[in-house]
Amino acid sequence: MVALEIEPGTFVWYTAKGLGRVQWVRSDGAAVLFWADKKSGKMERLPPNLLRPLPGNAPKGKGGNDGFAAWIKKAPLTLAAVALSECDGKVGRYSDFGDKLVDRALSPSSLDSWWDRVQPKLPILPEHFKVYETFGSAEYVLLSDIVDVPLDVSTLPAWENWLIGRDNNLPPEPAPTSEVSDALADWPEDTINPALERVLWGAEQFLDSPKKSAKSALEWMDAVGRAARRCRALHLDNQKLMERSGEILARFSESIQVKEKRKEATLFWAGALAESPDRQRQLERQRQEQERQREAFAADHAAKLEKLRQEQKRQYADYEGRLEQERQERERQKVAHAEELARLRKSHAEERDRERKVQERLRQQLRERNEELERIGVH
Repeated sequence: MVALEIEPGTFVWYTAKGLGRVQWVRSDGAAVLFWADKKSGKMERLPPNLLRPLPGNAPKGKGGNDGFAAWIKKAPLTLAAVALSECDGKVGRYSDFGDKLVDRALSPSSLDSWWDRVQPKLPILPEHFKVYETFGSAEYVLLSDIVDVPLDVSTLPAWENWLIGRDNNLPPEPAPTSEVSDALADWPEDTINPALERVLWGAEQFLDSPKKSAKSALEWMDAVGRAARRCRALHLDNQKLMERSGEILARFSESIQVKEKRKEATLFWAGALAESPDRQRQLERQRQEQERQREAFAADHAAKLEKLRQEQKRQYADYEGRLEQERQERERQKVAHAEELARLRKSHAEERDRERKVQERLRQQLRERNEELERIGVH
C-alpha cells in the first residue's frame, strides 16, 4: 500500500460530501477544502482523520475548483474503487456507482460516459476487481485498497483480442482509442484482413446506433482509415473490403454534424485509402451528385418558404383590408349616430319650445279670465 499524506493539492473523499480538494492545511492541522459539486467554491474546514486521500494530485498552484474534471478523467478506476468502498461489503452494481458518485463527483449527464470508460476495464484487473455476472446484471467487488488501484489502465490487449476474433462480444469500448488506431497502423500482416473486417463491423454497429458522438465517430473513422491503409501498404488489397471501407468512411463524413469536425473527417477520408483514379472519379461523381441533390433540396425549400411568405403577406393584406373596411363602417355609423342624435336634440328642443309657448298662452288666458271674474264680482 502506498501511504498518502494530506497536503495542498491532494484530492480526498469525504463520505458526507464526496470528492474534494485540499486548498491548504491550517496550523492546527485542519484541512480547508473545495468540493467538486460546489460551483460557488465554498470552503470548509475538516479534521484530516475524516478525509480519505486519493492518488493523482492536481498541479501545484491550481486553486478553487480547478482540476476536478481533469482528475476524474485521469483517474476513472480510482473513482470506481471509491464508490465500491462506500458499498456494503465493497460489493456494488451499476446503480450503486450512480448513487455514490452522482452529485458528489459526477454530474448526472456524465455518469454514462464515465461508466462506458470504466466498465470494460474492471474485468482486466482481477487483482483489484472481481466481476460476477448474475441473471443479466453484474456485481463488482473491490479486492484491494483504493490507493493500490491504478488511476487508469490501457484496454489495448482487449481490443487486440477482439480485432483478431478471439472475443465475439461487442467492442471493448464505445470507440477505439488513439492507442488502438496506432496499433492498427502497424498491424501484423497475417491478421490485418480479419482485423479490418472487425473494425468495419464495429463501425457499422456504431453508425446504426441511435446514440453517437462526433468524437467517437472520428475515433472509429481513424481506426477504419488506418486499418485500410495498412492493408494497402502490405499490398493485401481486397476490393470488396476497400469499397466497404470507403462507403463506411463516407457515412461517417456525412454523420458528423459539427462543421469543423466534418471538414476534418472528409479530408481524412479523401486521403485515407489512396483510391485508384477510376474510383476517385466515381467518388467525385457521387460527391457532385450529393451536392447537386443538396442544392436542389435547398432551392426547393427556399421556393416553398418564399411561397409561404407571399401567402402570409397576402393573407395579412386581406386582413388589413378587412380591418380598414370595418374601421370605415364604424366611423360612418358613428357620424350617422351623431347626426341622428343632433336631429333628436333639435326636435326635442323645438317640441319643448312649443310646449312652453302653449303653456305661456294658457297661463295668459287664465290670468285674463281671473281678471274678468274679479271685475264681474266687484260690480
